[in-house]
Amino acid sequence: MKWNATYRYRSASTSNQFADGGSCYVDPTVTEQLRDTDYGKEVLLGYKMYVKNESRFNPSLGDVVEISMQDGQTFLCTIVGIDFTVHKVYTFSISSSSPRLFSNGSVQFKQKAGGGIDPTTGYPVSTTSTWSESVPCSWKTISLNLLATANSEHYKNAQYALFIEGNSLPSEQLKLTDTNSNVIGEFSIISYEYLDTKGVTQIIV
Repeated sequence: MKWNATYRYRSASTSNQFADGGSCYVDPTVTEQLRDTDYGKEVLLGYKMYVKNESRFNPSLGDVVEISMQDGQTFLCTIVGIDFTVHKVYTFSISSSSPRLFSNGSVQFKQKAGGGIDPTTGYPVSTTSTWSESVPCSWKTISLNLLATANSEHYKNAQYALFIEGNSLPSEQLKLTDTNSNVIGEFSIISYEYLDTKGVTQIIV
């Protein structure tokens, strides 16, 4: 078997950091599957991966491998099957994912400019805020309480999850709008995470 790629892997044993694995062979025969997700659908491409020396690599289902093909192509995969061993060659089923985002709204991020001290006058410079261009997103309600109270007054307490294609670095605040141009609200961001094996950024507000 002629190796056609190298790989890195991350797992609990590597503190979720990538470690070099060495050479491998990735079968060019691809299976394709379409699967529902929280943000729409994802296309799963399945491969077979062959590794010569497992002593450098103690894999488990769900571990992530980064494949670097000899032609320069690089992609992330998740181990979905640990199959068999023949002549000390270990075989794994791996799958890569690409999103097909279902857009049911858009998001704008608050951008701030100015601030600080004017070096000439020594006076504070006021900060100006603008909204970025709209970015398509998929959003869903995590929780909704229409009867929340504070200081004896009712208000709507809602939490939403937003998904944006690619690795998006959000600002501290955003505006969420639905497909009918209704503003759902302006929110402070609680958390965000780039799901690198999915190709989407998840934002919680």
